Amino acid sequence: MKASRMPFSDVGAGFEPAPTGGGDRDRTFAEGAGHSVSWELVGIATGAAAVAGMAALQVLLAGRSRLRRMRDRLERRSGGVATPGWLSLAAVSTLVPVPTREAVSARLARAGQAGRMSVDAFLRHCLLSGLGGALLGLLAAELLPALGGPLLAGGMAALGWHAPFHRLKRQEQARVRAVLRDLAPVMDLMAAYAEAGLGLSASVARVAGRTAGPLGEELRQTAREIRSGRPVADALQAAARRLGVLQVSRMAGALIRADSLGVPVAGVLREQASLARRERRQAFERALAGLPIKLTLCTVMFIFPVLFVLVILPNVLLFMGARW
Repeated sequence: MKASRMPFSDVGAGFEPAPTGGGDRDRTFAEGAGHSVSWELVGIATGAAAVAGMAALQVLLAGRSRLRRMRDRLERRSGGVATPGWLSLAAVSTLVPVPTREAVSARLARAGQAGRMSVDAFLRHCLLSGLGGALLGLLAAELLPALGGPLLAGGMAALGWHAPFHRLKRQEQARVRAVLRDLAPVMDLMAAYAEAGLGLSASVARVAGRTAGPLGEELRQTAREIRSGRPVADALQAAARRLGVLQVSRMAGALIRADSLGVPVAGVLREQASLARRERRQAFERALAGLPIKLTLCTVMFIFPVLFVLVILPNVLLFMGARW
């Protein structure tokens, strides 16, 4: 009986089994595992995209079904006299939200336009802007009939109506940023006046004369109301409502409680100033944390296509022209 012979290779003074194809099997297994992992990632991404697409489709279908129901209701009310295009325009107009006069007045106050523009003037401006958008839509429909006249006019009218509100929103945001920038130094200055022996109303009047910007305007308005006989608490609450900033409302509430309880106002102001600075720093940190994502999106959307056109596309054209 012959003993089975296994291949050996000399390594130093000992013997080791020679490779018998196990490395190729391991490499094949690793490649298969890598392909399976990549296919799993592709499957997960495809599933996520499908879920997002289904959600967007549901939202779109819900909006279209609502618009269709509104159009059918208007058609029944008109007795079949109105044309389909004008029915679609009327249905779109019913979906445009119309704010109340109180809401418009509050937004004008937060944007600092309450003394410069009345609610009626702002609504007239919105109406004229909407009519201008409708006329532009009808003109575009005359030049390009395939776009659909009434529906395009309705969309342009809605855009024209919302354009003043969009500008008002930007003014509100700019005003809030200016108030948050000046809030902590103003509270420190008020604390210094309070530590010098001035009362709350006198501190507000002194700080109002030394502060510029939206916060200075509101403080001067508050000082005028206090001089006219309005209670300090009511004047501070009115200023907080006009500004619509959480930090100002919190400061006004803390000052009112401290003044009513006899607590030293200077310590409350120092604490509120420290809290405002900490929140402002945290807001900067959150903005910086989201910056890499925005830069990545800008790179993908604007830089990569240019690189493709300038670097890769000429080589592709040369390759196709060579007819390999």
